[in-house]
Amino acid sequence: MKKLLLFVVVSLFSTFITNGQKLTVMNDLESDNTDLDTEFRHSFDGGILFSFRKKFEIEDTYCTSDGTIENTKETTENPGVNYNSDLKGNYDVGDGYIYYKQRINTGSKIYRLSKQTLDLELFTIIDLPSNTSINDIDYYNGYFYYTVKSSLYRISLVNKEIELVSKLGFYEAKGVKVFKDKIYLLADNDDGNYGLFECTGTAASIKLIKKLKPFNGISDQTIHWFEFKDKLYFSLYFTTDEPGSIYFTDGTENGTGKLVDLHYNSFSDFYNLFKIGNVGDRFIFFEHVPDGGIVSVRLYGSDGTPQGTGELLPGTVLKFLSYNFEVVNNECYFISENTLYKTDGTKSGTVQAHSENIKEFNFLEETLYYVADDFSVYREDKDGNSSQVKYNGSSFTTYEKLFKSGNKLYFTSSISGDRRLIALEETSTNATVEPITNRILISPNLISNQLTLDESLVGYDIIVYDNFGNQKLQQPISQAYLDCSALPSGIYFAIFLDKKNNKIFKSNFTKM
Repeated sequence: MKKLLLFVVVSLFSTFITNGQKLTVMNDLESDNTDLDTEFRHSFDGGILFSFRKKFEIEDTYCTSDGTIENTKETTENPGVNYNSDLKGNYDVGDGYIYYKQRINTGSKIYRLSKQTLDLELFTIIDLPSNTSINDIDYYNGYFYYTVKSSLYRISLVNKEIELVSKLGFYEAKGVKVFKDKIYLLADNDDGNYGLFECTGTAASIKLIKKLKPFNGISDQTIHWFEFKDKLYFSLYFTTDEPGSIYFTDGTENGTGKLVDLHYNSFSDFYNLFKIGNVGDRFIFFEHVPDGGIVSVRLYGSDGTPQGTGELLPGTVLKFLSYNFEVVNNECYFISENTLYKTDGTKSGTVQAHSENIKEFNFLEETLYYVADDFSVYREDKDGNSSQVKYNGSSFTTYEKLFKSGNKLYFTSSISGDRRLIALEETSTNATVEPITNRILISPNLISNQLTLDESLVGYDIIVYDNFGNQKLQQPISQAYLDCSALPSGIYFAIFLDKKNNKIFKSNFTKM
């Protein structure tokens, strides 16, 4: 029997609007602790998945969306010893969950996050022999596919069973990427060459597209994939003295080729390339170069062809390049040695963008937010006017990066002696925001065909999702009820938006 729940919104946060930005401070976090790290994981529908941890101790994982914080009930013992804290993947397969992969010493764990309840649960564990790892994982037609050593495996979304699809190479198969409704992989083949393969999920469908180069032992580095102008691009580099290369394919033998060879004794890294994105009709990538242990890179721009690919700062090695990339108005912004640069993908269009030392940055629309040497947050509008971001008249310093999700930036800070999670938004009004507290938003919670609403909701918009996260309707509220006769029986989740499409609160109801 389904539970009958009455949902009440309680104010657990405070909101201030000042000088063009809205700050929402969530008050149900841990007490301030200098040894406590906040690890931002992933964004989803304007919310974030994040965790608190102390090195070599316990890590607790949380989610936030629409101003409230939920403990996902996922706790990790000794993350500094057993776990790689990077949680990779973001697979929304349409069943109401978002799936994530986390690498551990003996394999990988796959978690799934409920888009409705924000609960994070363990989906399955992939156990592996020692000295092996999962290089890539991707979703295709009801299964998660991945390679281990020379074989392709898959996990059923329905029964969670793991099965061997096929042995691919003699020594190594790497990379799994779904592109144009096919799975693409890299592996050595029977004549000693390393090649690009495709399949549709079965052993019989595996097909060699093109031989790329003789196999001399592949590097442990991850294969990085991305799409551009209807082609799939990927990096490939080996353990010999030869340089790595960037390749492309349209899924055919004639449409597969080499984009560029990289420098000797370096390795290419398309790390978080989705954050770099496309700049007009070009894209940006970089390669790491050996520099005495310092993370240094060369920066490239490309129109997707070998002749249209080249260094943006020829001969220049950028040191301490941040993985903080943002594209605004067809210009890519990035940081090197606390200097903010921007590029349009050409040599002449690659210039310094800001004279002040910047530790990290992000954009909301065309407004730049950055953290300076004093760890304070500053706001600079498109006209170059700069001001310090303050809360209730006081400045504060950040503990973590400006993490973007939807139209919000998230970071943590110390306010009134406690660690707080803060959501920052752009706004064009100076009106005071009065949060609705202790008010029943939907009554009754169990309905037949008509949902009764509080009269204060007239003028807002309502969006209704089913229990699997699928949107069922969206409309403005013109009267204190909503006709739900077209909805089938089930549990539903409603979000209310103001005239600026800010999500102001949420509630649930059940239709009989």
